[in-house]
Amino acid sequence: AELVSLVYVGSCIGCLLIFPLTKSFGSIKGLIFSGSCLLVVILGFLIYGPVLSYKMTAILLFLLGMATGTEIL
Repeated sequence: AELVSLVYVGSCIGCLLIFPLTKSFGSIKGLIFSGSCLLVVILGFLIYGPVLSYKMTAILLFLLGMATGTEIL
């Protein structure tokens, strides 16, 4: 349950970090596209990759949450 909650924490932080980036880049579509590509890569690595340590899994799930934060925009 600890690891799954990191997805939600990453999503909250990702939403807060992505919003200022949209103001500086001026293009929301590019950030949403890059976030969805990152989401596919991380999910593919988690599903089809090797067995990971606890820390690496936690980092990847946090990054997964940050990538889903771009989809919320």
